[in-house]
Amino acid sequence: MTASPRSLSPRRIAILGGGRIGSAFAFHLARNGGHEVTLIARPGSARLAQLQRAGGVVTTAGEQASAIVCDRLDESVAYDLALVTVKDYQVRALLPALSRCAAEKIQFMFMTFDPQHLQQAVTPQRAALGMPFLQSDLDAKGKIKISVGKRETLTDDPETAQLLSTAGLPARHEPRMALWLRCHVPLGIAFESVAVAAEQRGNSASWRRARTLGPVST
Repeated sequence: MTASPRSLSPRRIAILGGGRIGSAFAFHLARNGGHEVTLIARPGSARLAQLQRAGGVVTTAGEQASAIVCDRLDESVAYDLALVTVKDYQVRALLPALSRCAAEKIQFMFMTFDPQHLQQAVTPQRAALGMPFLQSDLDAKGKIKISVGKRETLTDDPETAQLLSTAGLPARHEPRMALWLRCHVPLGIAFESVAVAAEQRGNSASWRRARTLGPVST
């Protein structure tokens, strides 16, 4: 896909969620994409303090991407994109501010079984749905290690897919994203249930336990 001039011009981007996924997006969009990134972390959290001390996102290799760090979304700022990377159960508290904010596009980037609720909350014209496919970990000091594989992050907004791709994050347009999410939520629950069982066991889940959890979860 050939990038249009608009897709390469610097954007004003707010990222809600300063954890592993939000920080990984912030690093690539700021450092590789050259965009102005505001990273919003939970008020009073240790992660917010780490980001504020660093003035952005720092990798375990010592690379740094500068970002504006805040503890809440400024609803008056006309961001080109608000990228929401919190978990589904956490987004409910953010929806009132997102519905009022002046952002042109609001990209929800997490697993959810009720995408229509999110779309209606911020208006379907502004809402985009997606699923991130990248791996990252934070160490005790808040430095991040990001691993970008060949699997592409999905979004039903072609412009966001292009924006991420030009920032070094493989992404593609998935027009039926709402259906994709509804189909994959039960599968994700089954996998995570087995993973939790393995963690509790201290080694791995038995096949008997996996066969029990999988059908129950789905």
